[in-house]
Amino acid sequence: MLLQMGVLAISIALLAYQLWVSRLVIRSTAFDSRQKCLQLVLVWLVPLFAALLVHAVQRADAQKRTCDPDHHFVENSLDVSQGGLDR
Repeated sequence: MLLQMGVLAISIALLAYQLWVSRLVIRSTAFDSRQKCLQLVLVWLVPLFAALLVHAVQRADAQKRTCDPDHHFVENSLDVSQGGLDR
């Protein structure tokens, strides 16, 4: 009985992780539709290993985009010297 509960808990956790990674893939703007479909097929055909691999690719792409030197950030307009955050 305890073994069955453990297997069930691991299965639910794996399913939740695969759903989360699938959501990351679907919402990604870095890949075209074909690449997204291939990643989703991979995630669901080879459950844990593929989900970890696709998750790593998604994270690497997100980090690359935030470190891109051509990415322009908007300067914060809140002037802290005039008590903007001290109130």
